[in-house]
Amino acid sequence: MTGAIVVCPPYPPLAVPGGNVVAVLELAKGSVSRVVVLYGDEPFVEPARVALAKWRLPKEREDKPTLVVVNFRDPYLTMDATKSGIVLGPGSSTINPDRYASLPVPTLVVDPFYQTHSRVVMGASVLHLRIAENGSVGGVEVIQELGDQTRIIVDSVKKWNSIPARDDGGRPVASDAFAVCVYRPLVQAPPPPAPAR
Repeated sequence: MTGAIVVCPPYPPLAVPGGNVVAVLELAKGSVSRVVVLYGDEPFVEPARVALAKWRLPKEREDKPTLVVVNFRDPYLTMDATKSGIVLGPGSSTINPDRYASLPVPTLVVDPFYQTHSRVVMGASVLHLRIAENGSVGGVEVIQELGDQTRIIVDSVKKWNSIPARDDGGRPVASDAFAVCVYRPLVQAPPPPAPAR
C-alpha cells in the first residue's frame, strides 16, 4: 500500500505469553483520529494503542474506519500450541453494527510459529489483508517484512477467518484489514563466568 506509514508496537518486556489486540482506526485525512479497541489481551492493549495512533494511511482511505489485528507472539511456543488458532468470536469482540458494519469481525487468529533456524530474533511484520465475502483471507500484501520469517507469517495469516463485512443492505461484502505480527525478543543466556585464575 503506497504512502502508508505504519508503526509497530514493542513487545511488553515483562509479558511472556502472547496475545491479541483488535482495534478500529478512525481516520481524518489519512491520520488516525481515534483508536477504538474492540478486544485486547493485557498487557498488550496500551502498546498497541500508542503505536496505532501514529499510523498514516493513503488519503483515499480518508474517512474509512480500518480494522487492525495485532498479534503478539512468544517465539518459545511450539507449533502444537498454536496450530488450532485462537477463536475470538463475536462474544469477545463486538463491533458496533451501526458504526462499523463495513468491517469484518475476526473470529480465528492463528499464531505464526517461529522457525528455530530463523535469523530474526525480534521485530514485527505488517500485512494488508483482503477479506473475501465469506470471511476468509483472499489476499495478502506485505507492507513491512520481517526477514525470513515473513513467509511463515503470511502462511499463518491466510488461515485467519472473520465474520464478513456487510453493505447497507446487510449483505456480506469483500473488505480489507491490516495484520501486525510482533515477536517477543528471544532471551539470551548469560555468558559463562570467566575462569578463575
